[in-house]
Amino acid sequence: MIYLVDKYGKDDKLYPKDPQMQAVVNQRLYFDMGTLYQRFGDYYYPQIFEGASANPENYKKIGEALGFLDTFLQGQQFLAGGDSLTLADLSINPQHTIPTLVDGDFALWESRAICSYLVEKYGKDDKLYPKDAQKRALVNQRLYFDMGVFYQRFGDYWYPQIFAKQPANPENLKKMEEAVGFLNTFLEGHQYAAGNELTIADLSLAASAATYEVAGFDFSKYPNVHAWLERCKKNAPGYDLNQAGADEFKDKFLSGL
Repeated sequence: MIYLVDKYGKDDKLYPKDPQMQAVVNQRLYFDMGTLYQRFGDYYYPQIFEGASANPENYKKIGEALGFLDTFLQGQQFLAGGDSLTLADLSINPQHTIPTLVDGDFALWESRAICSYLVEKYGKDDKLYPKDAQKRALVNQRLYFDMGVFYQRFGDYWYPQIFAKQPANPENLKKMEEAVGFLNTFLEGHQYAAGNELTIADLSLAASAATYEVAGFDFSKYPNVHAWLERCKKNAPGYDLNQAGADEFKDKFLSGL
């Protein structure tokens, strides 16, 4: 959708060029993918495809997601505010998640949306988030892949073990390996996730990959991913701060498993 509006839209109403308005639309799109639709799938898909019984806890999470959506819409005609329909269609953060960015009187959460906003508003050039419609579309696809597949499958495998003390699920391990395989394919013939230049897609994916790594995942079986991650460690700004966070995650949550 973003690509089509960027390339063929007669105006920017559906995907505003203003950095703050665009950032809110991006946050709502990530919310749809990572929370609203994800919780629908978590509740209904096991029943539809596996014949599993309904899970009351997952049903409650659907209600919570709709509650967030209701809060976003409070006092607004459309999902991203304003009087115009957008692609996405406040307390500081009604979801109470981190990270949350406050820039003056503007608040934004969801790390990938924050990355896009910071480059749009403060970037000296567009290398990290290209303005070219096709290049940007590829970066966006990788960001959605990170949220909805790459990091999601890490969480699906590890979080039940960490927070619910459940045994490891071999099927979820296979899905996690499949996600790394997808990334390995994306990187074939390329230095970075969306081409041969470092972008915010790499910053986001590398943060997820670092978490895989501290959890003991063996990237040597995926040579493109292994080489890319080493490249990111050397060239991504602030990677040492990211590594410190990954190490802390390991110490707090993985050391006893």
